[in-house]
Amino acid sequence: MNQYNSNISRIFYILPPLLGLISVAAGAFGAHALQNMLPDKNIVWWQTASDYLMYHSLASLFTLSFYSSLPKIRHCCSLFSIGSLLFCGSLFFMAITSNKSLAILTPIGGLFFLVGWGYMIWLFLRLKTETTS
Repeated sequence: MNQYNSNISRIFYILPPLLGLISVAAGAFGAHALQNMLPDKNIVWWQTASDYLMYHSLASLFTLSFYSSLPKIRHCCSLFSIGSLLFCGSLFFMAITSNKSLAILTPIGGLFFLVGWGYMIWLFLRLKTETTS
């Protein structure tokens, strides 16, 4: 494996736990530091972003368990990461600022999540099953 592929593989292994760490920190920050500072609607946005960041961090970790036998599954990690940046990032921004100028990014990020899940389904449907007789 050349150095470029090694660095790419490292990113796929580091990013999911990093996003999980950010999710836990953001959730705690929202529950303790922001609870009395932001309107309830903004707290809901913050919590939704924290939750979805964790869901897709865990989903990315799940996909890594198939990486050696199904290398294309790494694309799911990429789609989930881009979705997290757009969906969760825009919600975090809106929660903190009450500025909805990035609101268009939220459904685009959600679309990346959906494509990632759909691609995972497609990959799993294409798996050849081995039977023993």
